[in-house]
Amino acid sequence: MNTNEFVALVKARKAGTGRWVARCPAHPDRSPSLSIREGDDGRLLLHCFGGCSPAKILSTLGLKMCDLFAGPPPNPEQLRAARAAQTAREQEAAAARRAWRDASELVEKRQTVTNALLDKLVREPDNDSLAKAFHAASDSLHEAQAALGQLSPCAG
Repeated sequence: MNTNEFVALVKARKAGTGRWVARCPAHPDRSPSLSIREGDDGRLLLHCFGGCSPAKILSTLGLKMCDLFAGPPPNPEQLRAARAAQTAREQEAAAARRAWRDASELVEKRQTVTNALLDKLVREPDNDSLAKAFHAASDSLHEAQAALGQLSPCAG
């Protein structure tokens, strides 16, 4: 059974890319408690927040576990490839979060230095070396802010 057929069968509504929600057919459900997602390996993943097992959901619909796969179950090599792809995505997301955190900290530090120099410059407006230091710090802050703007805080 493919995703579209299953989603139509349970009258699910789209909840995001590759995700749907529906009322669970295995128990009296007033609001959608069944989460449906497409797995990387072509299978359908079901989770009932009301506590119904996938087997109970499928038996209520007259289906079997093998019906969650569009084709034959994945072989061990395909499973390893899917797990490796998932691990790579998780590592990439973690690296992006670290880069965002590090860039945010850099902006914060440069903002502190720039503010301190500005405070001194207000007290000593004729100090040329202080003015040069402030402008250099300000330029550095703007560069750090631009670099931060290139990163996504929502990675992963």
